[in-house]
Amino acid sequence: MNHIHDERLTTMHDNRRYERYEVPLEIRVTWPGQTAQVGITKDFSDGGAFLMVVFEQEPPPDTVMELQLISQVMGQNAPVLLGRVIRKAADGIAFEFIPPPEQ
Repeated sequence: MNHIHDERLTTMHDNRRYERYEVPLEIRVTWPGQTAQVGITKDFSDGGAFLMVVFEQEPPPDTVMELQLISQVMGQNAPVLLGRVIRKAADGIAFEFIPPPEQ
């Protein structure tokens, strides 16, 4: 996979735990009581992502949402990941990936 690396993303935030990649991916995001929306990643890492998306009602911080890549992976639907809202900006929302609850 060819990753486009933006030096600005790592030098501005030297305390980040994960390297960030600027890759535009279409992501479907849903949260309880709201209509699913589709956004485009601005950047992502092993620990989270920034998604450029518009909601009718903005989710408050700490809201847990379901995130799913729209394209198929190896001929199957991509898995659904859970993300917690950690920051809101004018152009989207930053998520921290969280593990699914134990069953």
